[in-house]
Amino acid sequence: MRKQNNIFHIGKSKVFLLMTMLCMICQSVFSISGDSTTTRFFTIGSISPTSQTVFSGATPATISLVGPDVSGYTYKWMLSTNGTDFYYISGATAISYSPTAVSANQYYQVEMTSTTGGANGYSPVATVTIRAHLATGTISPA
Repeated sequence: MRKQNNIFHIGKSKVFLLMTMLCMICQSVFSISGDSTTTRFFTIGSISPTSQTVFSGATPATISLVGPDVSGYTYKWMLSTNGTDFYYISGATAISYSPTAVSANQYYQVEMTSTTGGANGYSPVATVTIRAHLATGTISPA
């Protein structure tokens, strides 16, 4: 394997073994060109904060992708209400996302795509948990 301009050139027989090792070890993503010998690697990174708890109607803190080199990639933030089914958030294409006020538990994830090789990967999930407001009551005896 040789590296030139952040591109790794490897033989065809080594691609699948290398792919398996990278995916299991460090959440790396790669793409293979048409001749199956040129591969671009990048590491997804992590989400910060990974979880936060807010009262219903409050606005959670900004969520950011941290760790990777941020140049040469595009970002698409996604939202889920069940932690499984995610959909893209319109206009959310920066390395950070500032959620709006929430009234139910929500889960956020970002898709990171290489602008040179087209390879993509998904970040870990950030969770926003809702804490119910305390209900007012009465004190007895009055």
